[in-house]
Amino acid sequence: MPIANEAARDRLAQVATQTGLTVPEDIELIESWSNDVWRCGDVFVRVCFRGDRDRVAREVAIGAALPDEMLYPEIVESGRDDDLRASCCGSGGRRCPTESCVR
Repeated sequence: MPIANEAARDRLAQVATQTGLTVPEDIELIESWSNDVWRCGDVFVRVCFRGDRDRVAREVAIGAALPDEMLYPEIVESGRDDDLRASCCGSGGRRCPTESCVR
């Protein structure tokens, strides 16, 4: 699927360059109000580029402390630079069935 949002693609490329993330061709941009969210199979990459960017680090810390029963996605990687914060999650079979809130 072609990536429609060029700015989001540029942010993903910046994260990929800094982390060594290999971006496959079938990556899909998921609609989100506050972050760029990319899905590739069972892995999700979230790029925070506006507002309180440090919230990603707080969410990663909280997620790591939650018990497995909470079904919080496994954090595979997280990082930051001067402009962006990012987290990479794997569902690991813990993905909850959801419906998009965006209509």
